[in-house]
Amino acid sequence: MSAGEPISGIDKMWKVSDVAKYLSMSESWVYKQAELGELPCIRFGAALRFSSRAVKAFVTALMRGPNGGR
Repeated sequence: MSAGEPISGIDKMWKVSDVAKYLSMSESWVYKQAELGELPCIRFGAALRFSSRAVKAFVTALMRGPNGGR
């Protein structure tokens, strides 16, 4: 594998701003959910990164919640 070549089986990593935009929420909300452990993330020093697959699973889980997302 060379530099810049995508790693097979690894999903795209999003920044806080990407997650906020995808969810139509503020960046502070994304940070808070990550801090609470509700929104799975990976920490690289002070930077947070989110698996696009995990963020989509988070949304799906909310939609399937105890009241069907209502």
